[in-house]
Amino acid sequence: MQFISLIFTFSCFCLNCACITTLVRQPHYAGGRCADKLEEYTAVLENRASLDSIAGTYNGVLPPNVETTLTLNADGTYLLIRTFKEKQNEREKLRGTFQVLDGNILMLVHPSSGDNKFYKVRDANHIVLIDSFGNEPQKEVRKNYILKKK
Repeated sequence: MQFISLIFTFSCFCLNCACITTLVRQPHYAGGRCADKLEEYTAVLENRASLDSIAGTYNGVLPPNVETTLTLNADGTYLLIRTFKEKQNEREKLRGTFQVLDGNILMLVHPSSGDNKFYKVRDANHIVLIDSFGNEPQKEVRKNYILKKK
């Protein structure tokens, strides 16, 4: 009788552990490692950008030789000034609003053109231009797409 009780207790323990593991794993991470995903979720939460933390002016030269100044305001508005060096310093000013998506993706909305630009917050002082799918530039050229906070 004690043996059956012991087997029952052990089975309940194993079933409980399996349920806990299932709660941590997500279906799209099938075969993934729970500890890695838990660390990833924690890192995402720690990297969430607030409007106050990202507000400021960012500068850089983006390809193809476009001097870029982006001012993000805490009220969710922006001013983007681009100077095209290869077009006799032709200057463009865009104003609009921006949103923070997924905690660290900035979507700049230009009301008249509907043309959205996307940046990813790298850290407190850097943002990187990304495509509309959230993909960063290739590692070899990524440094060319980074704007630095003044």
